[in-house]
Amino acid sequence: MKIRFPYQIKVIPMKANIFKVVPIIFLLLCGSYGYSSTKVKLRLGASYYHEMGADPMIKLKTRAKIDGKTVPISELEIKVFRAYGDTTFFLSAIKTDDEGIANYALDDDQFELRDTSGYFTYIFIVENHDNFKDVEKSLSFIPAELALEIKQIGETPHIYAKLYNSITQEPVVDEGLVFAVDRLFKPLVIGEEEIYFTDEDGLVLLPYEGDLPGKDGLLTFLVKLDDSDDYGTVLASIDAKLGTNIVLESTYDQRTMWSPPNKTPWMLIIFPNLIILVVWGTLVWLLFNLYKIYKN
Repeated sequence: MKIRFPYQIKVIPMKANIFKVVPIIFLLLCGSYGYSSTKVKLRLGASYYHEMGADPMIKLKTRAKIDGKTVPISELEIKVFRAYGDTTFFLSAIKTDDEGIANYALDDDQFELRDTSGYFTYIFIVENHDNFKDVEKSLSFIPAELALEIKQIGETPHIYAKLYNSITQEPVVDEGLVFAVDRLFKPLVIGEEEIYFTDEDGLVLLPYEGDLPGKDGLLTFLVKLDDSDDYGTVLASIDAKLGTNIVLESTYDQRTMWSPPNKTPWMLIIFPNLIILVVWGTLVWLLFNLYKIYKN
């Protein structure tokens, strides 16, 4: 009697198995290599900054997460473009410093192109880098200026600040300004409120009744529009003699412990030298007596 199996088992020769397995291993290795060599995602930030008395600029900041740590990326080339409608103009290429920061001076831009709302639009691109993915960042802003003046109203001095559009000279309304006095380590915010908003004329009038000390009574007042969505960051400063005089108690010409060597106190000159003279005098006297004993 002949037994029949429902399924027929086909035995594949070892040589044929090798030819099928090797390509699979090769593809897996290629996939793992491609995964390990994946480019890192780059973070690119851009902000408009204008300090009165200096050229306006766009500050660029680069960061990337490498080995679990967010670090700045230096020597990174960033291409700068101007956008107007559907047209893009190449301006220049700049590189980041050791802190991953690059500044683009707007005076280098010769195009006076802006849309009907007065916005200037810039595009920043990093592409074709060996280690980082391509990234594109756009920034739109309206250039503004900040004028400061000290006005005396009655017996109280006031800080007069006016924010206006640099192109149209129209006032900038309902934007928050921060008032401070420049100090050695960090500006000291003044006023009852942290932020004062401009009125319909773009003005803020802040009374100053402080008694902060300053050399010869001179204080440096700072007014800042900080990171506005439309106008970026605008900073202005003004000097005024509204502080209290600093009395300098200098002891440079006096003989004190902390004076220069040529101003050593007399007591420290006389007494140490007297002690040295007594010690050496005693030693000489003893040697002389020993010599006399030796001769006898």
